[in-house]
Formats: sequence, structure tokens, C-alpha cells
Amino acid sequence: GTSKTSEALATDLLVEVRDASGSRRLVNVHLLANRGKDDPELKRVKQAFHKQAAERTDEDRRHVRQFVEDLQNEEDKMIKCCFGSFEGSKLVQDIIECKQHEDIIQSQDEVNKVLARIMSSCVQSAWESRHANFVLTQIIKHCDENEAKLIANGIIANGIDTNGIKGRAAQCARQQYGCRVICMLIQEVTHELDWM
Repeated sequence: GTSKTSEALATDLLVEVRDASGSRRLVNVHLLANRGKDDPELKRVKQAFHKQAAERTDEDRRHVRQFVEDLQNEEDKMIKCCFGSFEGSKLVQDIIECKQHEDIIQSQDEVNKVLARIMSSCVQSAWESRHANFVLTQIIKHCDENEAKLIANGIIANGIDTNGIKGRAAQCARQQYGCRVICMLIQEVTHELDWM
């Protein structure tokens, strides 16, 4: 039969994630990848998030704050948004760079640290995903250097290439979406990474 594409392989992958206490468990990305453009929660939060601050109601703020809190506390939900659809991935990206939305998200640095930690634990399937790879690049671009290093270290720790650290980075660079992640690392944190 024909070989599976990277995207198909990613949807079959059991991703290992860590919860807040450090415990590890497996999550099936295929079962989570079901939030599309018509998902009512994503629609509601996206609309509230993109309103001008002066137009937001208390209900708008409540929806977005609850959603962000869930992303921090429920790793399944965050992975679902990042992998499942363009809309979910874009909303997480918006949250990562939302300095202009401080009336909604009051602990931006903490949110970004949690998102970076979770994504670094499933980084290979993320850079293979047409949606989640954009989340990785936003973390590298908008978070501080420690979060960017988490992603970089995730690449070299989780790669399957047998040629060592540089081989695993090269494996990511050769992939159609992973190359974007490597480019962003080179642009943002090359001087911090001795394996580039």
C-alpha cells in the first residue's frame, strides 16, 4: 500500500504529555483532533477575543478567561486546539502573542510557560502537524528564551534519527512543517543552541 503522509502519521500518534504534577500519560491525537471552524466554544471565544477592548462585555471576558484557564489546566484541550483545526491553532497563537489583550489575560507569562511546557512534551508530532507547527513558531517568537529552549530541547530529545543530536535537528529541518520551526529557532535563538 501507499505510505502514510506525515499528517496521517501524526493523527495516529499517541502523544506523551505531562500534567501539572509531572505525571506522564499518553493522549491519542486522532481522538482529540475534532475542533473545527463550527465548534461553538471556539467560535464564541474567538469572537470575544478579537473584539476591541472597549467593546468587550464582562461575559466576553469571562468566556476567554475560562478558555485560557482550561488550556492551562487541561492538557487534552490544549492539544486538541493545537492539532485539531486551523481555527483552534490560530486561537492558541493569538493567546500566546496577546500582550494587547491584557484586560482579558492577566498572567500572560504563566500562560505561555504552560503552553511551552506542554508543546515541548509532544514536539515531534507538533512540528509534523500542519496546524500545531504554527504554535511552536509563535512560542519561539513571542515567549522568553527559556520557553524557546524548551521547544529546541524537545526537538533533539524526541527525534528518532540515529545520527545524534544534529541528526535529529536535521530530521526536523527536512520535514515540510518542521523546517519552519528550525528557521524560527535560527532567527531567534541560534546563539544559545550549540547543536545548530
